[in-house]
Amino acid sequence: MSSARVRSTTRRLALAGTAGGAATILAATAAMGAPFATQASATALHLSVLNPAVVVDTTTETAENDGSTETVTASEQPLISLLNGQDVLTAGALGEVAVANNDGTSAACSGVTGEGGLVDVGDAANCTTPGTAPVVLNLVDVLGLVSARIEADAITATCETQADGTSSGQANLVGARLVVDQPLLIPDVIVDLDTTVAPNTDLLSLVSPTVSALLSPLVSVTLNQQVPLDHPEGTDPGYYGGLSVTAIDVDAVGDALANVELANVTCGPSADLALVPAVPLAGLPIALGTLAVVGTGVAVVTTKRRRATSH
Repeated sequence: MSSARVRSTTRRLALAGTAGGAATILAATAAMGAPFATQASATALHLSVLNPAVVVDTTTETAENDGSTETVTASEQPLISLLNGQDVLTAGALGEVAVANNDGTSAACSGVTGEGGLVDVGDAANCTTPGTAPVVLNLVDVLGLVSARIEADAITATCETQADGTSSGQANLVGARLVVDQPLLIPDVIVDLDTTVAPNTDLLSLVSPTVSALLSPLVSVTLNQQVPLDHPEGTDPGYYGGLSVTAIDVDAVGDALANVELANVTCGPSADLALVPAVPLAGLPIALGTLAVVGTGVAVVTTKRRRATSH
């Protein structure tokens, strides 16, 4: 199990991946049958802006289990100073943590909160304790004539995979709302967002046709983006599909000006070692990771094509 760590600006954000929290949703008891190889990952933020050119990447924490040993590869602690030099995201703390067990279960949580907040692999429905200041994600600002932003107490994504191969995940937008400012034509528009929105929700579908028509040429926003990470063959025995969840995915002007992937987690795929004996234990996390990358790549291409067709 991963050890607790603390990360934030003046008081780092505590990430609890230890027995108390993980046991809540993973029930990591000894398996009666053959062990499983599985994995999970968590990335708090990837942000790229063309003008001025800024890239913010917290890299990724990964947890891999080869059926006997869990290996956690933690990136450098995602300190809030990473956000210096850009004005797309304002937050107090970044967090990412992942857990993988040899009973076929895995879990992960990542995201942002106000300063002093908490991201914790524990209760899957509430893996965040909000901080003392709001998180602000600026979606678009065109010369002060039209702007849109998401404000929230915390924004996270969580996932978990069970030994029977089922995976689930959720974006958590705590106290979130969309604020649209277009002073020349309409007053400010404020739309409260559900804490747990449906998978693959188009943010602009939640606003009026007038506001949607105003923003759609400028920005595309998907909330609770979910992509299955099934084995490519789909029928190979012993392999169990996983899931990738991104709390908020933003493309501004077709991602030519800015792209934001806020709070991404993956759980699985996993493999029952009794049914998949051909791959050595040490190679299974690598093999499973390749499947996850392939699945994510297909999903990105599909999303881009769908957006291109819709415009």
